Amino acid sequence: MKLLKSSIVFLAVVLLLWGALVLCAPKDDGIFHVVIDPGHGGKDPGAVVGDIYEKDINLAIALMVRDKLAREEGIKVSMTRDNDTFLSLTERADFANDLNADLYVSVHANALDDETYSGIFTFYSADKPSSKKPAEIIQRAVSKATGAIDRGIRTEYFVVIRETEMPAVLIETGFMTCSEELALLIDPVYQAKVADGIYDGVLAVISNH
Repeated sequence: MKLLKSSIVFLAVVLLLWGALVLCAPKDDGIFHVVIDPGHGGKDPGAVVGDIYEKDINLAIALMVRDKLAREEGIKVSMTRDNDTFLSLTERADFANDLNADLYVSVHANALDDETYSGIFTFYSADKPSSKKPAEIIQRAVSKATGAIDRGIRTEYFVVIRETEMPAVLIETGFMTCSEELALLIDPVYQAKVADGIYDGVLAVISNH
């Protein structure tokens, strides 16, 4: 009986120690996983000005960001879409959650009734304080890279930044309803500057991780 009790106690200790090791184990193998989400796509064009669709601007910039980050060691990049495909907002969030990603960056362009209003915003969810610092870093980096007006960060409850389980930001890269800014947003040279800013911001987020 004593031997049986000792065996049970020993087994319980082993199970407790094993559980602690599992809980304390690192999430991954040291790779920082970034999901880049080009907003809209397919049947959802986003903002439309003349024959210019937001979804195309978003994708062009996002692909540049992907290509730059993919050259970095220790970073894995996944795209919610890499062509003109429609995904629901929930599907985008689920995609990142299923990958157990470390950072989610959604790329958009803005629109407003005021045609003189321009600049860059970055949004994060107030329900996720862990997203505030990445939002600040990426907003600052893109504003610096482009020279655009820095409109700062704001909180919102967009599905893709609320339902993702990792720090998540949504960057509005400019206003399509401002003719001067729209001309920049469709220019590959300027798109590359936006991409450089997002890339620099992501690297800065990782260095602060």
